[in-house]
Amino acid sequence: MNQEDGSFGKLGQRQPQSWLRYLALVPIVAGVALFSVFFFTAVIALFLLATLGFGARTWWLRRKLRSAVVGAHGLRDEPLEGEYSVVREDDRQNEGAEQRRSRR
Repeated sequence: MNQEDGSFGKLGQRQPQSWLRYLALVPIVAGVALFSVFFFTAVIALFLLATLGFGARTWWLRRKLRSAVVGAHGLRDEPLEGEYSVVREDDRQNEGAEQRRSRR
């Protein structure tokens, strides 16, 4: 072991060329970080495009369905006219009781 020149020669101990290795890894780490940011941005952009496409398709189908319902039934913004009769809840209960009595 020669401690004067800094080389110990054993595993896990610092060698004088180790800072060169770290310096060589800096561009590699920077490139990987840049690539990951680019990839993340591309995935987000594809997700937004898919969401917009799905939303546009849903809007188009709802619009088409509404126009088909209005065309088939002639529905407009006019009020609905017709005859009706009001049925009270206690009248319905009385009718049910009368029907049960008549079955006996």
